[in-house]
Amino acid sequence: MHIAPDDAPVRPAAAHANPRAQSAVRTAERAIRFPRFELISTLLGTLGMLVWVVWSSTLGERANVDLLSNAIRLTQLVHVITYTDEVLTMSARMAAATGDMRWQQRYDHHIPILDDAIAQAIAISPPEIGAAFGETTRRSNDALVELETKALNDARIGALNDARAVLDSNAYAEHKAIYAQGITVLSNALAQTIDDRRSQLDRAVDVRLICLIAVGVGVACAWLSVVRTLRRWRNRIGESETRAKRLADAALESIVLHDETTVLDANRAFTELVGLDLRDVLGRDLLSHIAPEHREFVATRIRAEGVDFFEAAIVHADGELVQTEMRSRPFLLGDRYVQMTSLRDISERKLAEARILHLAHYDTLTGLANRVLFRDRLDQALAIARREKRSIAVLCLDLDRFKDVNDTLGHSAGDRLLQEAASRLLGCLRESDTLARLGGDEFSVIMTQPSGEGGTSGCAQRIIDALSTPFDLDGCEAHVGASVGIAFGGATVADDPDTLLRNADLALYRAKTEGRGTFRFFAEELNVRLQTRKAMESDLRRGLVENHFDLVYQPQVELLSGHLVGVEALLRWRCPTRGLMMPSDFIPLAEESGLILPIGEWVLRTACRQATAWPSLRVAINLSPAQFRRSGFEHIVAEALAESGLDPSRLELEITESILLQDTDANLETLKRIKQLGVRIVMDDFGTGYSSLSYLRRFNFDKIKIDRSFVRDLDLCEDASAIVRAVLRLGRTLGVKTNAEGVETAEQVDFLLSERCDEVQGFHFSGPITAVEIDAILRSPSAIASARAQLSPLA
Repeated sequence: MHIAPDDAPVRPAAAHANPRAQSAVRTAERAIRFPRFELISTLLGTLGMLVWVVWSSTLGERANVDLLSNAIRLTQLVHVITYTDEVLTMSARMAAATGDMRWQQRYDHHIPILDDAIAQAIAISPPEIGAAFGETTRRSNDALVELETKALNDARIGALNDARAVLDSNAYAEHKAIYAQGITVLSNALAQTIDDRRSQLDRAVDVRLICLIAVGVGVACAWLSVVRTLRRWRNRIGESETRAKRLADAALESIVLHDETTVLDANRAFTELVGLDLRDVLGRDLLSHIAPEHREFVATRIRAEGVDFFEAAIVHADGELVQTEMRSRPFLLGDRYVQMTSLRDISERKLAEARILHLAHYDTLTGLANRVLFRDRLDQALAIARREKRSIAVLCLDLDRFKDVNDTLGHSAGDRLLQEAASRLLGCLRESDTLARLGGDEFSVIMTQPSGEGGTSGCAQRIIDALSTPFDLDGCEAHVGASVGIAFGGATVADDPDTLLRNADLALYRAKTEGRGTFRFFAEELNVRLQTRKAMESDLRRGLVENHFDLVYQPQVELLSGHLVGVEALLRWRCPTRGLMMPSDFIPLAEESGLILPIGEWVLRTACRQATAWPSLRVAINLSPAQFRRSGFEHIVAEALAESGLDPSRLELEITESILLQDTDANLETLKRIKQLGVRIVMDDFGTGYSSLSYLRRFNFDKIKIDRSFVRDLDLCEDASAIVRAVLRLGRTLGVKTNAEGVETAEQVDFLLSERCDEVQGFHFSGPITAVEIDAILRSPSAIASARAQLSPLA
């Protein structure tokens, strides 16, 4: 349940908000005093009349005290409701502005406080007041909670614009206005109740006067009752004042009573706020406690009509400034009006707001500008550059091999490296330049006065040199380096910020693909290349849907017998616009875009299905690293075997050493689960990686394939012959079959035969052929060795 915030229409917070209410309160306070006219009449009346007057007066006073106590308590509750509602409104708006869901915790914390305050207000109000107040405020409760909840949910998922739109909507404002109306109803009803009570007391006085006139005896006896009544009245007034003082001292807010600006009284919270004793505060000018630059403003607001909150700084006795939120309103003290000003210390809130603002614009790890602030600075720099008809430069850079640091030394070391890198980058830039961390190891720089390509190239080279120096991370030396992309924009280039950033990023991509550790300027050809890449990616996606892919198979021959023992499945893309595409032309793009996963699954299922027609052959399929690391890949293999009915022992999955370079233990576990299905595991391109021998020890491969680069140089390089010979002997020692790829000459065949290689494949026997041609070969009674003339034309 909520009440409207301070930016809603101003609501009376007490009975003093209008002249009629002020008059009612003045009359009610007079009623609790011992009436002088009744005292004279009682002296002249009878003892019986005096007893009746004392009894009736006591009863009236008790009712008035209860009424005023409830009025004071109700006024305090109105303050609590108003303040809590402000906290809820601010929490919802701050969550919508920043996306920080800690504000929702504050929102959830204050909801029960507000509900309890409203429930107390209704409970201590007369039934007619509570009913009117409850009917007014509860009509909009469900709708308001639903709107704020929606805004918080939108903020939680990052839809900050939607969250702010909900809180700025007309519906939200209308429901807030209804709550404001509820407070107004509460105050007006309370004033009316007090006025009715005054009328009742007036009628009671008339009755007592008639009785006193009718009865004129008992004057002497009346003195005792009069004195007793007077003493009781004085005690009650003293107790009421003491209770009010204790309540004021127990209040969390600072409260000060002042005439104009002279302090008349203050509670303990105010003396603690200014750091002085009460005797040092009384009689002193209230403005002397206000910071000099705020005194005129505070004096104006105190004299102004209304009860809006305003902010000003208080000077503590030790000279420290304390940020406060103040509110001043008239207060009836005795029989005259003074000002009551309440002050609330908002220093922590100001610090939190500053912290939130900093978090919204700066990176928490490095302290650099984040993407939001960088975009704002870039907008400003472009606007100034266009106005002054000059150019600016944007440099995009990221750290080379940063992922290796995270993987080997841990993320904490990676964080320290980023902090040190940020410090080095700042040392390479001018004060007028803006450096931002856009995310991960990606940084960007705005140079507002780049001095052409010479100035930017010098800056880029300084950055590369600074980041190429090794980093000391708790005794571990880390080498990373950086690549930089540069793009210009401004008066001579009609670029928006997004285009400028994209151009710099394209230049960075070019620098990384051309060797890393260098910088490149954006050229229009990079944009053309990007468009070409996007078009090819679109064609790849359409090719998956429209089935533009085919499989061809390269025969694998048992060298000693000359028999065809297997085939390797090779992918071809028959693009309607580009013609026949080889894997080297589109597989890298498929891996970058993630399309390799559905393409690889299609290859696996298609090859298994076609291989069921060749019961005497094994079928080998190459796996990409992304495909192998896919969660649950072994289940996909099992499904492909089950759907096709292929014997698992006839399926060979070829992996390269690059798959095993990261998360070795996890990858070896995946290999073991696949092998448990009965599938054969082959190490492809053996000899070209870094850890082949260690992998052979840790996993029992079924076959190793000698890379074609070694086979190609058998006739030209003695080193290649030695390596191939060593690999073949290693295979025989470990009991692992060997396969030589790229066999193209008879001399290579003779060498491999002499070294007892198990299998070979290459154009000397056959190039890749279709499934139909495989069927034709298998229907021939002769083996591949005797059908070489038949195979050799097939390419």
